[in-house]
Amino acid sequence: MIKAVVFDMFETLVTLFEGRTYFSEDIAEDIGVDLKEFQKEWHKIEEDRSKGKYTIKEGLEFVLKNLGVYSEEKVELAAGKRLEALGDTFSAIPEESLQLLKDLKAKGIKIGLITNTFSDERDKIRECPLFPYFDVALISFEQGICKPAPEMYSKMIDLLGVKPNECMYVGDGGSRELFAARDAGMHPVQCTWFYEKAFEPHIPCYLLKEFPHATHQSEILDFTDYSYITLRESPAIKDEAAEWFHSCWGVPKEAYLECMNDYLNKDTEYGWYLCTYKEKIVGGLGVIENDFHDRKDLFPNICAVYTNEAFRNRGIAGELLTMAVRDLKEKGISPVYLVTDHTGFYERYGWEFFCMAQGDDEPEMTGLYIHR
Repeated sequence: MIKAVVFDMFETLVTLFEGRTYFSEDIAEDIGVDLKEFQKEWHKIEEDRSKGKYTIKEGLEFVLKNLGVYSEEKVELAAGKRLEALGDTFSAIPEESLQLLKDLKAKGIKIGLITNTFSDERDKIRECPLFPYFDVALISFEQGICKPAPEMYSKMIDLLGVKPNECMYVGDGGSRELFAARDAGMHPVQCTWFYEKAFEPHIPCYLLKEFPHATHQSEILDFTDYSYITLRESPAIKDEAAEWFHSCWGVPKEAYLECMNDYLNKDTEYGWYLCTYKEKIVGGLGVIENDFHDRKDLFPNICAVYTNEAFRNRGIAGELLTMAVRDLKEKGISPVYLVTDHTGFYERYGWEFFCMAQGDDEPEMTGLYIHR
């Protein structure tokens, strides 16, 4: 059950590509220096500006002095134009962003913010009408830490008072934030509702196949109705789960029940992992010793990976695979294997082709993959 949603700020709740824009090429032109020379010095201190070592004015002063073109007027000009552009960004906060935060609050869901920002951006964030909705706000300029550092995510989880798998992370994907959220045990979603506004060379992140996408703010509410659970967390649905897997694969229900009982009785750590939507099972997979092939030496095996047709292309299988691999690794079980005829899908989630295997009573050999 999702109990908290953590947002990125730029290209997620607001966009820098609304109204006036003011990027490094604009600063270089205004202060009269070569663009490449300015970008080299400006980007050199980007992390320090993000971590609070320099304010925007201090950073500009440092760079302009290094370039031998410093004047107080040039610093004020560039800093002022940045503020004007940010003013356009925050005066055009989409009503859909505000409504999303209101709706999440109405559902009793906690809201967090993790954002890499400079000093002027931090000021605008704290002044904007979005800010009161955040239960926890971790701003890099104040924290001295930037995404994708794991500490940002673990601190957020602790401060929100939720478990990692009870937390969704929503962002455009810049700074590898979605990968870091996944590594932290959160459920990452790439928002794409501002994607078409960005232009080169300032597109923060391209579309990522590894994560589910939300094309409109309202879709985030729907994502909060998904839960990812182990059967041990909800043993009462054992019979329903066995029946569901039977309906998907045609394997006798009793075979699933036998494996599930071993897991629930702790006779094995090979688990069963489920996705529910509004408390109905819509996806799942299991872990068994061998998924009916001749490489008995390669175990354990992920098996019975399935998502109901109406719920496909929403990242459910990827979430379940990540969840199972993480759970097994925490128990000291690694590597893990699976057999599949699919190519290009499992690779998104860290799986590698290992060898071919002969399936029991199968005429053709099939691919066997490994997750190390």
